[in-house]
Amino acid sequence: SIPIPETATNLVKLPGLIAFESSAPIVELVTYFLDTLPTQGWESMTEPLEEGRAILLTYVKDEKVLRINIEQHDTGVTVEMFVGE
Repeated sequence: SIPIPETATNLVKLPGLIAFESSAPIVELVTYFLDTLPTQGWESMTEPLEEGRAILLTYVKDEKVLRINIEQHDTGVTVEMFVGE
C-alpha cells in the first residue's frame, strides 16, 4: 500500500496513478514520504532529485517501481505518484 498524507485534497486514484493536491509545504511532503515509505516496505532507489520547483522520489518494492513527483505551485503543491513494473 502507498501512504497518503492527511493534507491530501482532490485525491484521484487510477490504475498506476495516484494524484492529489496539498496546502502543506513541499519540504513537509518530502519528509513525510522519506519517513513513511520505508515503514511500508518501500526501498529508496535514488536520492531525492530536485529540478526547479519539483522533487522526484523513486522507490521499489516487490519489483514495482514508485515514482513520486512533488511540485510547488503558487497555489500549493501537487503530488503525482506513478506505480509500474
